[in-house]
Amino acid sequence: MDTSTGEIREKPVYIFDKGNIDENMSIDDKAIGHDGFTILSNHQTGKIAMMVESTNSGEVEAAMELFGDELKKVKNISMDMSATYSLVADNLRTQAISRFKCPISFYQFGNQGGIS
Repeated sequence: MDTSTGEIREKPVYIFDKGNIDENMSIDDKAIGHDGFTILSNHQTGKIAMMVESTNSGEVEAAMELFGDELKKVKNISMDMSATYSLVADNLRTQAISRFKCPISFYQFGNQGGIS
């Protein structure tokens, strides 16, 4: 939302390809110029499934919801320690195992949507 005008701006989804969703996915952010992007990619093929101009958990989650039942394929999500991506993974794929990019951190999301 633009705080000066109150206008709600939609964030464009630049890349969206359901065919690149598989069991092992990675999610990360990338700064391009002064803009922040979230990229969801297939961990094994490196192909991008989604790129959205946002790092806000609500906006990223809304974009990922467009995948619908395709998200049921996801079993593992590799991500950094960002609370944004942990929240998104927890809300959208409670069956997925989240593997943080930190060798000592490993969390499994339970059926109730919490971290066990």
